[in-house]
Amino acid sequence: MTETAFLTPKLHGGRFEKHAVPLEFLKDLNALQAMVFAVAKQKFRDSNPDRQRLVKGFSSGIELGLSSIETGSVKLVLNLLCAGATLFPSHPSLPFFEEAGEAIVEVIEAAENGQTAPDDFPSEALRIFDRLGKGLKDGETFQLSSPRTGRVGSLTRDVRRKILLSIPEVYDYEEETVLRGSVSGVNWDEQTIQLNMPDGQMFQFHYSGPEQTEFVNEIISAKSKLEQGKSIKLLLAGTGKFSRQGKLLNFISVEEISFLDPLDIDFRLDELRQLQNGWMDGEGGKLSESGLDWLKTCFDRYFNLGVPIPYIYPRVDGGLSIEWTFPHHEISMEVDLDNKTGYWVALHSKGGEAEDRELNLETEEGWKWIVEQVTTKGETTP
Repeated sequence: MTETAFLTPKLHGGRFEKHAVPLEFLKDLNALQAMVFAVAKQKFRDSNPDRQRLVKGFSSGIELGLSSIETGSVKLVLNLLCAGATLFPSHPSLPFFEEAGEAIVEVIEAAENGQTAPDDFPSEALRIFDRLGKGLKDGETFQLSSPRTGRVGSLTRDVRRKILLSIPEVYDYEEETVLRGSVSGVNWDEQTIQLNMPDGQMFQFHYSGPEQTEFVNEIISAKSKLEQGKSIKLLLAGTGKFSRQGKLLNFISVEEISFLDPLDIDFRLDELRQLQNGWMDGEGGKLSESGLDWLKTCFDRYFNLGVPIPYIYPRVDGGLSIEWTFPHHEISMEVDLDNKTGYWVALHSKGGEAEDRELNLETEEGWKWIVEQVTTKGETTP
Protein backbone atom coordinates (compact mmCIF):
# COMPACT_ATOMS: atom_id res chain seq x y z
CA MET A 1 0.00 0.00 0.00
CA THR A 2 1.40 3.38 -1.01
CA GLU A 3 0.05 6.81 -0.10
CA THR A 4 0.26 9.94 -2.25
CA ALA A 5 -0.61 13.42 -0.96
CA PHE A 6 -3.77 14.47 -2.74
CA LEU A 7 -6.08 17.19 -1.39
CA THR A 8 -6.29 19.06 1.90
CA PRO A 9 -9.90 20.12 2.59
CA LYS A 10 -10.41 22.79 5.23
CA LEU A 11 -13.79 23.47 6.82
CA HIS A 12 -14.74 26.96 8.00
CA GLY A 13 -17.67 28.54 9.83
CA GLY A 14 -20.87 27.30 11.44
CA ARG A 15 -20.69 23.74 12.72
CA PHE A 16 -16.94 23.55 12.03
CA GLU A 17 -16.00 26.25 14.54
CA LYS A 18 -15.99 23.55 17.22
CA HIS A 19 -12.98 22.02 15.43
CA ALA A 20 -14.75 18.74 14.81
CA VAL A 21 -16.09 17.06 11.69
CA PRO A 22 -19.81 16.18 11.81
CA LEU A 23 -20.37 12.55 10.86
CA GLU A 24 -22.88 13.61 8.19
CA PHE A 25 -20.00 15.29 6.37
CA LEU A 26 -18.68 11.85 5.41
CA LYS A 27 -21.34 11.86 2.67
CA ASP A 28 -19.51 14.78 1.08
CA LEU A 29 -16.22 12.89 1.10
CA ASN A 30 -17.92 9.94 -0.61
CA ALA A 31 -19.26 12.32 -3.26
CA LEU A 32 -15.79 13.83 -3.68
CA GLN A 33 -14.32 10.39 -4.30
CA ALA A 34 -16.98 9.63 -6.92
CA MET A 35 -16.17 12.92 -8.65
CA VAL A 36 -12.43 12.23 -8.60
CA PHE A 37 -12.95 8.83 -10.24
CA ALA A 38 -15.26 10.29 -12.91
CA VAL A 39 -12.78 13.04 -13.81
CA ALA A 40 -9.77 10.69 -13.76
CA LYS A 41 -11.48 8.40 -16.26
CA GLN A 42 -12.17 11.35 -18.55
CA LYS A 43 -8.55 12.49 -18.23
CA PHE A 44 -7.43 9.05 -19.41
CA ARG A 45 -9.82 9.16 -22.39
CA ASP A 46 -8.58 12.62 -23.35
CA SER A 47 -5.00 11.38 -23.29
CA ASN A 48 -5.85 8.25 -25.26
CA PRO A 49 -8.37 9.33 -27.92
CA ASP A 50 -7.85 6.16 -29.95
CA ARG A 51 -8.94 3.88 -27.14
CA GLN A 52 -12.64 3.10 -26.83
CA ARG A 53 -12.36 1.61 -23.35
CA LEU A 54 -10.37 2.15 -20.20
CA VAL A 55 -7.41 -0.13 -19.67
CA LYS A 56 -8.14 -3.13 -17.54
CA GLY A 57 -7.65 -2.38 -13.85
CA PHE A 58 -7.55 1.39 -14.45
CA SER A 59 -8.83 2.22 -10.97
CA SER A 60 -8.31 -1.15 -9.30
CA GLY A 61 -6.68 -0.73 -5.91
CA ILE A 62 -7.03 3.07 -5.82
CA GLU A 63 -9.16 4.80 -3.25
CA LEU A 64 -9.36 8.10 -1.41
CA GLY A 65 -8.33 7.89 2.23
CA LEU A 66 -8.68 10.30 5.14
CA SER A 67 -5.18 10.21 6.60
CA SER A 68 -5.50 12.73 9.42
CA ILE A 69 -7.35 15.67 10.90
CA GLU A 70 -4.85 18.36 11.80
CA THR A 71 -5.13 20.12 15.15
CA GLY A 72 -5.99 23.77 15.50
CA SER A 73 -8.64 23.77 12.78
CA VAL A 74 -10.88 21.41 10.89
CA LYS A 75 -8.27 20.61 8.27
CA LEU A 76 -8.37 17.18 6.65
CA VAL A 77 -5.57 15.41 4.84
CA LEU A 78 -6.72 13.21 1.96
CA ASN A 79 -4.32 10.81 0.30
CA LEU A 80 -4.65 8.53 -2.70
CA LEU A 81 -4.18 4.98 -1.45
CA CYS A 82 -2.78 2.51 -3.96
CA ALA A 83 -2.85 -1.19 -3.11
CA GLY A 84 -0.65 -3.85 -4.67
CA ALA A 85 1.77 -1.47 -6.37
CA THR A 86 4.67 -3.94 -6.48
CA LEU A 87 5.69 -4.04 -10.16
CA PHE A 88 5.67 -0.24 -10.49
CA PRO A 89 6.97 2.47 -8.17
CA SER A 90 3.40 3.83 -8.26
CA HIS A 91 0.08 2.90 -9.76
CA PRO A 92 0.16 3.60 -13.55
CA SER A 93 -3.18 5.45 -13.34
CA LEU A 94 -2.06 7.69 -10.49
CA PRO A 95 -1.22 10.77 -12.67
CA PHE A 96 -4.80 10.86 -14.00
CA PHE A 97 -6.19 10.90 -10.46
CA GLU A 98 -3.80 13.68 -9.45
CA GLU A 99 -4.93 15.70 -12.47
CA ALA A 100 -8.54 15.03 -11.50
CA GLY A 101 -8.05 16.54 -8.05
CA GLU A 102 -6.48 19.65 -9.55
CA ALA A 103 -9.29 19.95 -12.10
CA ILE A 104 -11.95 19.86 -9.36
CA VAL A 105 -10.20 22.63 -7.46
CA GLU A 106 -10.04 24.70 -10.68
CA VAL A 107 -13.80 24.26 -11.32
CA ILE A 108 -14.66 25.51 -7.83
CA GLU A 109 -12.20 28.39 -8.16
CA ALA A 110 -13.71 29.34 -11.54
CA ALA A 111 -17.24 29.40 -10.11
CA GLU A 112 -16.04 31.69 -7.31
CA ASN A 113 -14.89 34.13 -9.99
CA GLY A 114 -18.12 33.92 -11.98
CA GLN A 115 -16.69 31.61 -14.65
CA THR A 116 -17.99 28.30 -15.94
CA ALA A 117 -16.18 24.97 -15.80
CA PRO A 118 -13.68 24.19 -18.57
CA ASP A 119 -15.18 22.41 -21.59
CA ASP A 120 -13.12 19.29 -20.94
CA PHE A 121 -14.56 18.83 -17.44
CA PRO A 122 -17.04 15.93 -17.73
CA SER A 123 -20.71 16.84 -17.27
CA GLU A 124 -21.34 13.67 -15.23
CA ALA A 125 -18.77 14.94 -12.71
CA LEU A 126 -20.43 18.36 -12.57
CA ARG A 127 -23.69 16.67 -11.66
CA ILE A 128 -22.02 15.12 -8.61
CA PHE A 129 -22.03 18.63 -7.11
CA ASP A 130 -25.68 17.81 -6.46
CA ARG A 131 -24.28 15.61 -3.66
CA LEU A 132 -21.06 17.42 -2.84
CA GLY A 133 -21.76 20.31 -0.50
CA LYS A 134 -25.52 19.68 -0.32
CA GLY A 135 -25.44 19.91 3.47
CA LEU A 136 -23.45 23.16 3.66
CA LYS A 137 -25.20 25.86 5.64
CA ASP A 138 -25.00 29.63 5.26
CA GLY A 139 -21.62 30.86 6.46
CA GLU A 140 -19.89 27.49 5.98
CA THR A 141 -17.09 26.80 3.51
CA PHE A 142 -15.63 23.56 2.20
CA GLN A 143 -12.21 24.63 0.97
CA LEU A 144 -10.12 22.37 -1.26
CA SER A 145 -6.46 22.96 -1.97
CA SER A 146 -4.02 21.05 -4.14
CA PRO A 147 -0.60 20.37 -2.54
CA ARG A 148 0.96 20.11 -6.02
CA THR A 149 -0.25 23.42 -7.48
CA GLY A 150 -1.15 25.38 -4.37
CA ARG A 151 -4.46 26.41 -5.93
CA VAL A 152 -7.47 26.78 -3.65
CA GLY A 153 -11.19 26.48 -4.34
CA SER A 154 -13.78 27.43 -1.71
CA LEU A 155 -17.13 25.68 -2.04
CA THR A 156 -20.07 27.49 -0.41
CA ARG A 157 -23.82 27.14 -0.89
CA ASP A 158 -23.72 29.98 -3.40
CA VAL A 159 -20.73 28.61 -5.35
CA ARG A 160 -22.32 25.16 -5.47
CA ARG A 161 -25.53 26.65 -6.91
CA LYS A 162 -23.53 28.47 -9.60
CA ILE A 163 -21.83 25.24 -10.64
CA LEU A 164 -25.08 23.25 -10.81
CA LEU A 165 -26.97 25.96 -12.67
CA SER A 166 -24.16 26.26 -15.21
CA ILE A 167 -25.24 22.86 -16.56
CA PRO A 168 -27.68 23.68 -19.40
CA GLU A 169 -30.04 20.76 -18.80
CA VAL A 170 -30.35 21.41 -15.07
CA TYR A 171 -33.59 23.22 -14.27
CA ASP A 172 -33.61 22.79 -10.50
CA TYR A 173 -31.28 21.79 -7.70
CA GLU A 174 -31.43 20.25 -4.24
CA GLU A 175 -29.95 21.42 -0.98
CA GLU A 176 -30.59 20.97 2.70
CA THR A 177 -32.80 23.73 4.01
CA VAL A 178 -34.71 24.90 7.07
CA LEU A 179 -38.11 26.54 6.67
CA ARG A 180 -39.91 28.56 9.32
CA GLY A 181 -43.50 29.65 8.90
CA SER A 182 -46.81 30.33 10.61
CA VAL A 183 -49.49 27.70 10.12
CA SER A 184 -52.41 29.38 8.36
CA GLY A 185 -54.46 26.34 7.41
CA VAL A 186 -54.66 22.57 7.23
CA ASN A 187 -56.47 20.54 4.57
CA TRP A 188 -57.14 17.14 6.10
CA ASP A 189 -58.41 15.57 2.85
CA GLU A 190 -55.44 16.63 0.72
CA GLN A 191 -52.96 16.19 3.60
CA THR A 192 -51.50 19.65 3.15
CA ILE A 193 -50.47 22.38 5.55
CA GLN A 194 -50.35 26.02 4.51
CA LEU A 195 -47.45 28.05 5.90
CA ASN A 196 -46.99 31.82 5.78
CA MET A 197 -43.31 32.77 5.55
CA PRO A 198 -41.84 35.86 7.26
CA ASP A 199 -41.20 37.35 3.79
CA GLY A 200 -44.91 37.15 2.97
CA GLN A 201 -44.72 34.12 0.68
CA MET A 202 -46.89 31.06 1.22
CA PHE A 203 -45.72 27.47 1.08
CA GLN A 204 -47.90 24.37 0.95
CA PHE A 205 -46.39 21.30 2.55
CA HIS A 206 -47.72 17.82 1.79
CA TYR A 207 -47.32 15.47 4.73
CA SER A 208 -47.17 11.68 4.79
CA GLY A 209 -45.36 8.93 6.68
CA PRO A 210 -45.05 8.23 10.42
CA GLU A 211 -43.18 11.45 11.32
CA GLN A 212 -45.71 13.64 9.59
CA THR A 213 -48.64 11.64 11.02
CA GLU A 214 -47.39 12.38 14.52
CA PHE A 215 -47.07 16.02 13.53
CA VAL A 216 -50.66 16.12 12.24
CA ASN A 217 -51.89 14.77 15.54
CA GLU A 218 -50.25 17.75 17.20
CA ILE A 219 -51.91 20.07 14.67
CA ILE A 220 -55.29 18.51 15.48
CA SER A 221 -54.72 19.08 19.19
CA ALA A 222 -53.86 22.72 18.40
CA LYS A 223 -56.92 23.24 16.21
CA SER A 224 -58.63 25.37 18.82
CA LYS A 225 -55.67 27.78 18.77
CA LEU A 226 -55.93 28.11 14.99
CA GLU A 227 -59.64 28.83 15.27
CA GLN A 228 -58.90 31.52 17.84
CA GLY A 229 -56.53 33.18 15.39
CA LYS A 230 -53.45 32.40 17.43
CA SER A 231 -50.22 31.92 15.52
CA ILE A 232 -48.61 28.50 15.49
CA LYS A 233 -45.06 28.57 14.17
CA LEU A 234 -43.51 25.55 12.54
CA LEU A 235 -40.02 24.43 11.54
CA LEU A 236 -39.38 22.06 8.63
CA ALA A 237 -35.86 20.76 8.03
CA GLY A 238 -34.78 18.47 5.21
CA THR A 239 -33.76 18.39 1.57
CA GLY A 240 -35.60 20.87 -0.61
CA LYS A 241 -35.88 21.19 -4.37
CA PHE A 242 -35.34 24.72 -5.69
CA SER A 243 -35.99 26.35 -9.05
CA ARG A 244 -33.21 28.07 -11.00
CA GLN A 245 -34.50 31.32 -9.49
CA GLY A 246 -33.98 29.96 -5.96
CA LYS A 247 -37.64 29.37 -5.12
CA LEU A 248 -38.42 26.39 -2.90
CA LEU A 249 -40.61 24.03 -4.95
CA ASN A 250 -41.08 21.18 -2.48
CA PHE A 251 -39.33 18.97 0.05
CA ILE A 252 -37.66 15.81 -1.28
CA SER A 253 -37.31 14.52 2.26
CA VAL A 254 -38.09 15.86 5.72
CA GLU A 255 -35.81 15.08 8.66
CA GLU A 256 -37.37 17.28 11.31
CA ILE A 257 -40.79 18.75 11.99
CA SER A 258 -41.22 20.76 15.16
CA PHE A 259 -43.22 23.60 16.64
CA LEU A 260 -41.39 26.82 17.40
CA ASP A 261 -41.57 28.95 20.49
CA PRO A 262 -43.84 31.97 19.88
CA LEU A 263 -40.75 34.17 20.41
CA ASP A 264 -38.44 32.07 18.21
CA ILE A 265 -35.43 34.29 17.53
CA ASP A 266 -34.64 33.13 13.98
CA PHE A 267 -38.26 33.60 12.93
CA ARG A 268 -38.34 37.09 14.44
CA LEU A 269 -35.09 38.14 12.77
CA ASP A 270 -36.45 36.91 9.44
CA GLU A 271 -39.51 39.10 10.00
CA LEU A 272 -37.31 42.12 10.72
CA ARG A 273 -35.41 41.56 7.48
CA GLN A 274 -38.59 42.46 5.60
CA LEU A 275 -38.80 46.02 6.97
CA GLN A 276 -38.38 48.67 4.28
CA ASN A 277 -37.34 52.31 4.48
CA GLY A 278 -39.98 54.39 6.23
CA TRP A 279 -41.56 51.48 8.10
CA MET A 280 -42.49 53.71 11.06
CA ASP A 281 -44.71 56.52 9.70
CA GLY A 282 -42.08 57.46 7.15
CA GLU A 283 -39.16 57.06 9.54
CA GLY A 284 -36.83 54.14 10.14
CA GLY A 285 -34.57 52.51 7.60
CA LYS A 286 -34.06 48.96 6.43
CA LEU A 287 -32.07 47.00 9.00
CA SER A 288 -28.55 45.85 8.20
CA GLU A 289 -28.59 42.34 6.68
CA SER A 290 -25.04 41.66 7.84
CA GLY A 291 -25.91 42.99 11.29
CA LEU A 292 -28.91 40.66 11.57
CA ASP A 293 -26.73 37.74 10.37
CA TRP A 294 -24.18 38.58 13.05
CA LEU A 295 -26.84 38.78 15.76
CA LYS A 296 -28.36 35.45 14.68
CA THR A 297 -24.93 33.83 14.94
CA CYS A 298 -24.46 35.24 18.45
CA PHE A 299 -27.84 33.95 19.64
CA ASP A 300 -27.15 30.53 18.09
CA ARG A 301 -23.77 30.36 19.79
CA TYR A 302 -24.59 31.63 23.29
CA PHE A 303 -28.31 31.11 23.93
CA ASN A 304 -28.58 27.44 24.74
CA LEU A 305 -31.75 25.59 25.66
CA GLY A 306 -33.24 27.03 28.83
CA VAL A 307 -31.99 30.61 28.40
CA PRO A 308 -35.03 32.95 28.46
CA ILE A 309 -36.00 34.12 24.95
CA PRO A 310 -36.45 37.88 24.55
CA TYR A 311 -38.87 40.08 22.63
CA ILE A 312 -37.09 41.86 19.77
CA TYR A 313 -38.25 45.19 18.37
CA PRO A 314 -36.80 47.43 15.64
CA ARG A 315 -35.65 50.97 16.36
CA VAL A 316 -35.95 53.89 13.98
CA ASP A 317 -32.21 54.55 14.34
CA GLY A 318 -31.45 51.19 12.68
CA GLY A 319 -30.80 49.29 15.88
CA LEU A 320 -32.84 46.82 17.92
CA SER A 321 -34.43 46.80 21.33
CA ILE A 322 -34.15 43.41 23.01
CA GLU A 323 -36.38 43.01 26.06
CA TRP A 324 -37.16 40.52 28.82
CA THR A 325 -40.07 40.70 31.26
CA PHE A 326 -39.71 38.76 34.51
CA PRO A 327 -41.81 38.72 37.71
CA HIS A 328 -39.40 41.09 39.46
CA HIS A 329 -37.36 42.68 36.65
CA GLU A 330 -37.81 44.50 33.37
CA ILE A 331 -34.75 44.34 31.15
CA SER A 332 -34.02 46.12 27.89
CA MET A 333 -30.90 46.21 25.77
CA GLU A 334 -30.43 48.63 22.89
CA VAL A 335 -28.28 46.96 20.24
CA ASP A 336 -26.22 48.85 17.67
CA LEU A 337 -25.97 46.43 14.73
CA ASP A 338 -23.17 48.39 13.05
CA ASN A 339 -20.83 48.86 16.02
CA LYS A 340 -21.91 45.60 17.70
CA THR A 341 -22.47 47.21 21.08
CA GLY A 342 -25.31 47.10 23.57
CA TYR A 343 -26.68 49.38 26.27
CA TRP A 344 -28.24 47.31 29.06
CA VAL A 345 -30.82 48.56 31.57
CA ALA A 346 -32.38 46.33 34.24
CA LEU A 347 -35.17 47.75 36.42
CA HIS A 348 -36.44 46.10 39.57
CA SER A 349 -40.20 46.24 39.15
CA LYS A 350 -40.97 46.62 42.87
CA GLY A 351 -38.06 48.47 44.41
CA GLY A 352 -37.48 50.70 41.40
CA GLU A 353 -33.70 50.20 41.47
CA ALA A 354 -32.07 50.36 38.05
CA GLU A 355 -28.71 49.18 36.80
CA ASP A 356 -27.19 49.95 33.44
CA ARG A 357 -24.14 48.83 31.56
CA GLU A 358 -22.48 49.29 28.18
CA LEU A 359 -21.56 46.02 26.52
CA ASN A 360 -19.15 44.98 23.82
CA LEU A 361 -21.18 42.37 21.95
CA GLU A 362 -18.21 41.27 19.86
CA THR A 363 -16.76 39.47 22.88
CA GLU A 364 -17.66 36.15 24.40
CA GLU A 365 -17.48 37.76 27.84
CA GLY A 366 -20.23 40.22 26.94
CA TRP A 367 -22.65 37.51 25.85
CA LYS A 368 -21.84 35.23 28.77
CA TRP A 369 -22.63 38.13 31.11
CA ILE A 370 -26.00 38.65 29.38
CA VAL A 371 -26.89 34.95 29.66
CA GLU A 372 -25.94 34.91 33.33
CA GLN A 373 -28.02 38.03 34.04
CA VAL A 374 -31.23 36.94 32.27
CA THR A 375 -30.97 33.45 33.70
CA THR A 376 -30.54 34.76 37.24
CA LYS A 377 -33.13 37.52 37.03
CA GLY A 378 -35.56 35.13 35.36
CA GLU A 379 -35.87 33.16 38.56
CA THR A 380 -39.05 33.74 40.56
CA THR A 381 -37.27 34.90 43.73
CA PRO A 382 -37.02 38.70 44.21
